[in-house]
Amino acid sequence: MPKVAAVVLLYYPTKEILLNLDTYKHHVNHLYIIDNSEKVQSILPQNDTLVYSNHITLLHDKENIGVSKALNCALIEAKKTGFEWLLTMDQDSFFEENHMNEYLDHFKKCDRTNAGIISPLHNPKFVKSNIQNFYSEEEVVMTSGNLVNITHALEVGGYNEDLFIDEVDHEFCFKLHKYGYRVLQDQTVSMNHSLGRPHKDFSHINLYPPQRLYYMLRNYFYLKKEYSKEHPYFFRQRDFYLLKFFIKQLIFSNDRIASIKMMYRGYLDYKNNIVGKYHA
Repeated sequence: MPKVAAVVLLYYPTKEILLNLDTYKHHVNHLYIIDNSEKVQSILPQNDTLVYSNHITLLHDKENIGVSKALNCALIEAKKTGFEWLLTMDQDSFFEENHMNEYLDHFKKCDRTNAGIISPLHNPKFVKSNIQNFYSEEEVVMTSGNLVNITHALEVGGYNEDLFIDEVDHEFCFKLHKYGYRVLQDQTVSMNHSLGRPHKDFSHINLYPPQRLYYMLRNYFYLKKEYSKEHPYFFRQRDFYLLKFFIKQLIFSNDRIASIKMMYRGYLDYKNNIVGKYHA
């Protein structure tokens, strides 16, 4: 079994989120915790099992360095310590116990030749059973739950820090493909993953704050400019999906004016080649 570390990115975590860590921290050789909260949180320092564990490295940045830079920090630290693969987790993501065991068991047995990412499914309704080949080759996968080959990830330049957050996962997959590495997804295992905040009256609608819409729009235009020729089918599908997504955000949002302003700002910043963290 290859040496596997994990990283989880936190942002103003609650006590409930610590339970998510319990579903995978004992299955890996080491856990890196990166707190992107812009103020020191009391939850983590008071948790002795996290602070005083040799199995866990707790990093307090006291600023939001973004998803991409945080993941790159973890890749570099894991490489220094001799790890081969990095499990990348969001704070609201977790595995059911049997799924984590199956995921790692399949990973241990699979052909990892030229694999840059091995990913679970992110929706249980797509799980397949009674299939001989667990893995399918994918164009893109989401970040959370991925087992990332650390050497390959660093070779392609890691995660794009210009994006800060949003479309980081897709851009990373495109770079892996460009270098000839495979993106594999286990079709028999899923994880639990939350997207956005459910609308108070329509639970099937997930809402995002205006600033996230800024990153989504700005970074998507960047991604489309850079990669649409190599991945035309992805962008045809993504155009349609995002059009519906942004319309829903504007219809159901309680911050409709702010959302419109931030989306417009995202487009302007893309046109002006402004990247990285948003500054008002």
